[in-house]
Amino acid sequence: QPLDGAGSTGNVAICTRERVTMSPQTNPDRPIVKITLLTAGVLAILGGATMSPALPSIRDQFSDLPNIDYLSRFVLTLPALLIAISAPATGYLVDRFGRMRILLLSLALAGLAGTSGFFVSSFNLLLLGRALLGVGVAGIMTGGTTLIADYYHGPERARLLGLQTGLMGLGGVFMLLLTGVLADIRWNIPFLIHLSALLVLPFVWIYLYEPRRASRCPDDHPPVGEPGTCAGESELRAGRGAESTSEPVAVPVRLLAFLYLLVIFIQINFYIVPLYLPFHLDDLLGASATQSAIAISFMALSYSLSSIFLGKAMARYDRITVMIISFMILAVGYALIPLGAANFVLYVGLVVAGAGLGIVVPSLYVWLASEIPLEIRGRALGGFTTAIFLGQFLSPILSQPLIGTFDIGRTLLIASAIFALSVPLLYFSRQGLRRLGTATP
Repeated sequence: QPLDGAGSTGNVAICTRERVTMSPQTNPDRPIVKITLLTAGVLAILGGATMSPALPSIRDQFSDLPNIDYLSRFVLTLPALLIAISAPATGYLVDRFGRMRILLLSLALAGLAGTSGFFVSSFNLLLLGRALLGVGVAGIMTGGTTLIADYYHGPERARLLGLQTGLMGLGGVFMLLLTGVLADIRWNIPFLIHLSALLVLPFVWIYLYEPRRASRCPDDHPPVGEPGTCAGESELRAGRGAESTSEPVAVPVRLLAFLYLLVIFIQINFYIVPLYLPFHLDDLLGASATQSAIAISFMALSYSLSSIFLGKAMARYDRITVMIISFMILAVGYALIPLGAANFVLYVGLVVAGAGLGIVVPSLYVWLASEIPLEIRGRALGGFTTAIFLGQFLSPILSQPLIGTFDIGRTLLIASAIFALSVPLLYFSRQGLRRLGTATP
């Protein structure tokens, strides 16, 4: 049975019927629950590109260090590496000890570690705080996204995952602009933005809850009692892991491998823009941190709005077609960005590229959440988080040789060509890709 009401996996011999026990305190349809979930999810941007406009100021602050031009980029990418490393373990802990415990601890860690950058004067201590921030953000992403997948089903799950991605984009726009303004005042003031994680923590404690889910039951056991329950099943109480059954969980290994590799590829190309555009504009035009933030925010805003408003339009197409459309849009956007320095064409390219990302990333989240059995969903989403941030960390490592040989403009044209060449590959492989849901128990 498909888990999300869209597309058949054709691979799960058991039915996974999920049920969240309703009460005034544990009703996922309450607006405050959805608002808290989405707000916590937005905080995942703290491990992303929000510090990008401050990188030239950080470079200037530690200009006495050798190779600071290269090392300063790790302020942005080190959290991504730690998210990639810790997300699989976080996914296991989420499944083993409960979503809420990991989410609360992660919010506290992200808030304290991220804010530490305001107080330190050593570059090594700055990087240590950024590393611990990555561990916290991994727990926020995995715990928060898994709660959405647990609380909601079908179209509502898809809507909220798309909305979460869109709001992350909007939050990214606000954070980028705020970082730019604060970095023009003093290099370390933007690190106080991470206090937002500590402000959200009490709302998560009060309004969210560990779901009580019905365990898996064989297809030949008829439903009894409340909708979603079946004969002989047992309740999973708050804080407990999934109870084992005699049947193994069917894991769509090929689908997981494909989605993970695809999102790594997307993130490697995406992160070229926030990593290098501030330096490019600074060297070319003497742009301030605020001006760089405005430029990057065009991409983030487009990402957000397309995630929110284009998701419904894309729902009429199958997942492979959505990928093809988004890659075509990304190819056009990355080709336009190098054609202008600070003119209209640059901003058009950033908007177009952001729209392509806003279409493809939520669709991959929904695809994964729809096909993965409940018992391993936390680990699967943790692996997806690893893939996202591993791609971000690898981006400067793989793109720096190209930028050193050519420049950022030609490197973006190479990225555009890669997206364009991927379109026919996806088109002619679409039948095989649709069968990736076949699992290996």
